[in-house]
Amino acid sequence: SEGSDPSSTDVVAPTINKRTLTMRDAALYFDVTFEMIRRNIAGSGLNNQLNQLFSKRFGKDLVRVIFNGDRDKANDTRLNKCLRVADGIIKRATADANVHDYSINGSEDYIGTILPGMLKLLPKDYRDNRDELAFFVSADVEDAIADQIGARKTAYADMVLFGDEKFYKYKRITIFPVYGLPDGSPILTPKKNIVVGFGEQATIGHDIYNRKRVDEVTLSVDFDVNYAVGDAIVMGA
Repeated sequence: SEGSDPSSTDVVAPTINKRTLTMRDAALYFDVTFEMIRRNIAGSGLNNQLNQLFSKRFGKDLVRVIFNGDRDKANDTRLNKCLRVADGIIKRATADANVHDYSINGSEDYIGTILPGMLKLLPKDYRDNRDELAFFVSADVEDAIADQIGARKTAYADMVLFGDEKFYKYKRITIFPVYGLPDGSPILTPKKNIVVGFGEQATIGHDIYNRKRVDEVTLSVDFDVNYAVGDAIVMGA
C-alpha cells in the first residue's frame, strides 16, 4: 500500500549461508649460493630469472591447493606438504550436501554423456546465463574433449584441433584446464562462485649469510579459498 511498509508475509527473505576466509601463510623457499651467482651464464640477470622461475612454480602450487588442498593430508611428501596449506574446493564440496554430485562411472564420453549430464544437474537459476559458467577440468580431460570435438568433422572441429583457440566451449560454456585437477573430478559452476582471497601483498625476502655463502630467498603470501554457494556446483566423481 502507498506510504506504508510491506507486510512481513509479503517479504521473501532468502537464506544464504555465510562463508568465511581464514588467511593462511604459504611460503616457498630456495637458496642461491654465492658460487652460483659468480659462475653462471646468465650473469647479472640470474636473480631475475630465478625469481620468475620460482614465482611461476609458486603460482602453480597455489592453483593446486585452491582445488586439491586438504589440511588433513599426511605430512610426508613435498606435494602433501603443499596441499596441507588450506582446504580446497574439492574437499569442501565433497563434504557439502548442497553440492550436486555427478557419477562418471568410468565413462570417457565427455561430449555425449558427461558434460550434458553435469549441465542437466545444475539448477536452472544458474544454468540460464551460460557466459557466467565454466567447466573446470584436468589437462588430460581437456585433450580428450578436444579429440572428441575434432572427431565430428566440422569447421569448428578443425579450429579446435588446428586453430589458435585459447579455450574450448561446450554449449557456450567455457572449458578451463586446471593444473593438478584430478581427471575424475570435473567441476561445473559459475566462475565467480569460486573465491580466492589474498592478504595485502605477496613478499619476496632475501637473507644473505656470508659465512654459509648463500642467499636464502623466501616467497610468501597469505590466502584462503572457498566457494559462495554449494547449490551452484556440480562435481564429477
